[in-house]
Amino acid sequence: MEDTAEDSLIPGLPEDIASQCLARVPLTSLWGVCKRWQEMVDKSEEFHFARSERGKTEMKWLYTLVRTKEGRFAWNAFDPLNERWHALPDMPETVDFQLTSPGSIGMSHAVQCVSTRNKLVMVAGLKSAQGAGGSQSWSQLEPALQQPWVFDPKIRQWKKGQDFSTPRKWCVCGVSGDKVYVASGSGQQWDMGLSRTTEMYDIDADSWAILPDLESSKFSGEAISAVNVEGNLHIVSGRGVFMKEGAVFCPVSKKWSKMRPGLKRGWTMNCVSVNNRFFAIDEALGKLSTYDADTDSWKIVLENPQLKDMTNVVTSDGLICGLIDPATANPEADGCTLRIVDVTVDPPVSFTHTVPQGRVVSLQILAKMNVQT
Repeated sequence: MEDTAEDSLIPGLPEDIASQCLARVPLTSLWGVCKRWQEMVDKSEEFHFARSERGKTEMKWLYTLVRTKEGRFAWNAFDPLNERWHALPDMPETVDFQLTSPGSIGMSHAVQCVSTRNKLVMVAGLKSAQGAGGSQSWSQLEPALQQPWVFDPKIRQWKKGQDFSTPRKWCVCGVSGDKVYVASGSGQQWDMGLSRTTEMYDIDADSWAILPDLESSKFSGEAISAVNVEGNLHIVSGRGVFMKEGAVFCPVSKKWSKMRPGLKRGWTMNCVSVNNRFFAIDEALGKLSTYDADTDSWKIVLENPQLKDMTNVVTSDGLICGLIDPATANPEADGCTLRIVDVTVDPPVSFTHTVPQGRVVSLQILAKMNVQT
């Protein structure tokens, strides 16, 4: 039975041809036009496959790990087309992450997470000191996770991954080719050997592989995100200017190499990759810079007060997303402010969005979640 005009994607066209035509249209232009188009965007794998064949990006959602007013940690996902938030299922275990160091002022600690195209992975964090009466020093805090926790948005399920050889805190983590790379860091106590080790986690096989060691142990003092440019992972040992190490890992050759001096020298702030280009945000001055590989130097491309105090910086499809530092904004506020910078236009433009559920401690962007129960 043929579709009626009222049921057709585009009246007068066969469904397959209509779907191919709509695959060329920006997703934001399809939403809200009619029920059939909304269902196609939400549910049709064929439609999204047709888009990917034409180099069109998939619809991405924003995922936030928040600490609620009650002190509970929970994940939520934001659907940008519907402008609607959805709660993720509970994590495999209840963990009270330590976000600040006992007895220290202004020293904060991240919950380290990464995302592949279609998986969210929790990698590392610190276990709350409350279990010992809050008496530990910052160096005695234990790693919070014994294994990675992986969330699949398509089936709305968490799973525990294969155990770490040694649970880590303050480590390097990044993604290349849908594999998760973890390096350096510390166990409960700092160890020279562990501080130079590197491992790769294969999510699909749920297995770990040992990789060559780093040359330096200087990457073990804080949580570090590896920046993927052209498939290679780039890291620096801190955001300062002096006595800083930089390294590059090639997953194909499985070798570490030195970072170019200009790239390392100018990498003093939050750095991310957009369309295989380095972008760095100076959150103190509100400046956005990009790296020029030809001259091995950085240049400022945007100055905007809304870039100030951005943390938890992530990227997707030409957008740089970050959060206003809760220590700078009102820590008692119900939500956080999300800053979004579009660097695909010249000059780049920025806008804001409100995250209402609580204090955001980690921010990721990946595939949309199946909200059907």
